[in-house]
Amino acid sequence: MITTLLLAKAMNVDIEKALEKKTEKINKRYE
Repeated sequence: MITTLLLAKAMNVDIEKALEKKTEKINKRYE
């Protein structure tokens, strides 16, 4: 249980970072 929760948290962080990079690219495109 604990390991799966930790993995889910780590994956959520990775997804958040990926989304941030995507939004940054989009924002730069529209500047």
